[in-house]
Amino acid sequence: VNSYSYLGEDGRRYNDCERGESYGPTFGTGDVVGCGLVCERREIFFTKNGEHLGTAFRDVPSSLPCSLYPTVSLHSPDEAVTLNLGAQPFKFDVQNLVESMRRDKLAQVSRQAAPPSVVAAVVEEYLLHYTYEKTLASFSSRRSDLIRDPVCG
Repeated sequence: VNSYSYLGEDGRRYNDCERGESYGPTFGTGDVVGCGLVCERREIFFTKNGEHLGTAFRDVPSSLPCSLYPTVSLHSPDEAVTLNLGAQPFKFDVQNLVESMRRDKLAQVSRQAAPPSVVAAVVEEYLLHYTYEKTLASFSSRRSDLIRDPVCG
């Protein structure tokens, strides 16, 4: 069924089961609760009053973004809820999360070593693609000097 939920009265998270697991603080009247899906990481998280509560669910099936439907469950007469599906600014700073993920990804990529010959090939492809002919000719003529391994010579 692929349902993912966070229950206000007990702070537990539920995924296709009745028991649930401990997750976050309880919430109720006056609280602002958000839910987010990070497609790249296949994770679902919740927020309370603008604070990220951590990842609630991992390994969310990749086919789900097309079949997830936001729902709210009310349990007593006269309960009311206001939904914000993006028409107004969110209490949680989504842009900050996106920037943090971008920095994490950049740091991860930066830790990957690339042989000088691969870097040189990428530079040549770039110069060729954007038709920087003189720069490409100069770079290519000095390529063997530029990619020499300083340790091995």
